[in-house]
Amino acid sequence: MSFFPSSSYLRKLIRSSEERLEFLESEELLPKNTVRKEEILKVKSELKTEIVKLKQDLKLTEEPDP
Repeated sequence: MSFFPSSSYLRKLIRSSEERLEFLESEELLPKNTVRKEEILKVKSELKTEIVKLKQDLKLTEEPDP
């Protein structure tokens, strides 16, 4: 038997990740600081992937058992 978190918990994780992504997207990516820019782009990409996975998990938890 596998463990799935509750749908309310998944929603909170999604909301939190979306807020972090929104904050990072508001950061000005100045060309002077290339390392920082690359770091922010990497984290944004990881957050987007995490959000997609969490939404898939949420969909699974909300589907009724047959």
